[in-house]
Amino acid sequence: MNKVAYHFGVASIQTGGTDLMAAVMVGGMVPPCGIALATRIFPEGFDEKERGSALPTLLMGLSFIT
Repeated sequence: MNKVAYHFGVASIQTGGTDLMAAVMVGGMVPPCGIALATRIFPEGFDEKERGSALPTLLMGLSFIT
C-alpha cells in the first residue's frame, strides 16, 4: 500500500501538485519516529538493544528511511 501511495505522490508532482507527496512523506516518517518516541516514553516495554537503537531509528525516520 505504501508503494502505491508513493507512486501516486510522484505522479502528482508531474501534474504540479505537491500536497499528496507531502502526505506520503509524512506517512513514511511516522512509523520510525513513533517507535523512537515510544522507546523514550515507555522504556520498560523495550529491551536494552531496542532502547539503544532509538536515536538511529529517529534519524532514519527523519530522513524518510522506513
